[in-house]
Amino acid sequence: MDGRASRRGAGYTLQEALVALAVGAFVTAGVVPTLADLVAGERVTAALNDLLADLHAARAAAVQRRGQVVLCPSADGAACLAEPHWERGWIVFVDTDRDREHDAGEPLLSAHGRLAGLTLRSSLARRRIAYRPDGTSPGTNATLTACPATDVPPRRIVLSNTGRPRIAEAAPSACAGTA
Repeated sequence: MDGRASRRGAGYTLQEALVALAVGAFVTAGVVPTLADLVAGERVTAALNDLLADLHAARAAAVQRRGQVVLCPSADGAACLAEPHWERGWIVFVDTDRDREHDAGEPLLSAHGRLAGLTLRSSLARRRIAYRPDGTSPGTNATLTACPATDVPPRRIVLSNTGRPRIAEAAPSACAGTA
C-alpha cells in the first residue's frame, strides 16, 4: 500500500474544505431569505385566521343574543380606535346602545393584542364592523388588508353585507402607504 493513498483517505484537503464551505454558503444565502418570507407569510396567515375566527364568533353572538355585536380596532383592549389600524389589536363587544363604541357595562366578548411584523388596515368606510341580530353586516363590503413587512404577497379579508367573511389575495398596490 502506498503511503500517499492512506494519508489522503484519512481526511480532507484544504481545497476540498474550501469548496464545501463555498457551496454551503451559496445554499444558505438562497435559503435564509426564503425562510424569512415563510415566517412573514405565516404571520399573515395567523393574523387573518385570528380575525376570521373573531368575525365568525361575533356573527354567531349577534344571532344568539339577538343584539348588535361590534368589532373595532383597539390599542388597549377596552376602547375603539378612530383610525383603521387593526394591527394594534381589536375587541369584540355587545353593543347594547347601538352606538358602535364600547361603553361601560357592555359585555366584552374578545380582545386581541398587537400584531407583530405586519400592518392590518380596513377600508376607511368600515372602521368598525357591526353584526345585526340576523347575522348581516350593514354598509359597504368591508376589506381588511394584511401587509407584511417583507415582499410576501398581501392578503385580505372581504366581508360581504350578508356578514360572510372570506380570505382573498390582494394586489401588492393594496399595501402602498401602509408602513
